[in-house]
Amino acid sequence: MHYVEAKTVLTPQNGYSPYHGSIEDSIYCEGLRKPYNKNDYFDVEIKKNAPGLLGNALSRKRTRGMVIVGSMVDPYMDIEKDECIMRDSLNIIARHDFGVSITTRNTLLLRDMDLLQDINRNSKVIINVPFETLSDSISGRICVGASTASERMEMICELIRRKITVTIILQPMIPCINDYPEEISAILSEIKDLGISGIDSGNMLLTLRGEVGDHFHRSYKERFPSEYEQYLKKYGDKDTVISENAAAIEKLVGDFTKKHGIANGKAEIERLNRSYENKTEGKQMNIFDLM
Repeated sequence: MHYVEAKTVLTPQNGYSPYHGSIEDSIYCEGLRKPYNKNDYFDVEIKKNAPGLLGNALSRKRTRGMVIVGSMVDPYMDIEKDECIMRDSLNIIARHDFGVSITTRNTLLLRDMDLLQDINRNSKVIINVPFETLSDSISGRICVGASTASERMEMICELIRRKITVTIILQPMIPCINDYPEEISAILSEIKDLGISGIDSGNMLLTLRGEVGDHFHRSYKERFPSEYEQYLKKYGDKDTVISENAAAIEKLVGDFTKKHGIANGKAEIERLNRSYENKTEGKQMNIFDLM
């Protein structure tokens, strides 16, 4: 890992990341895709000046909205323990009365509960938690370096107890490992009474070209050798793969979300993440106010 002086950190759509690259190692790593992977994705760029740049950018916004963090790189990977860039960034977001949407697999987020609650009192906080399986052993091999499944479940419960909105993203779905309907049913059964606000069954289409595909096959074979043999028999070396259980999983999630009256799928959760609320004024803003 190394430090860089960033020039900009906020996209026109309010996407924000204090890091580029990751120390976590997922079997299916879209960050390896060109052109996002500029050099070595696992040699993390730490944007130490990111909070200052974020503050400057937010101060120039004509209207307040949601800051979207973690869509590509988890902002609470282990590096953040020492760097505290996210904590500084949340202070900036709170100071400017913006809301925040964070996607993370890591319970380090709970360190900043005081700031998340401050933002949530005046605006809106949404935490999106990728969740692959209830098994700590399997989750720990699908994404090496992230918090375990049971730790994430405890984090979800704590966030909801603190009245913070939580959605779950069922990804990555890896054929022959965690793409079984009974596996998804077990997750849905576990969360049915928690008060989750939305579920996204994720993009079950794996695009396995270039470095993404090389990394996928190498990691899959090393971490799940017997399952990898099954995978090769079913899918071979295709560079695009969709789980044979995709339709069944989508139906399970669709039926569950309809029954519980919560957001379902990428589009609905995107709207949930993008819609800004100013609780001090009781005013709603939509995605177009961010442009």
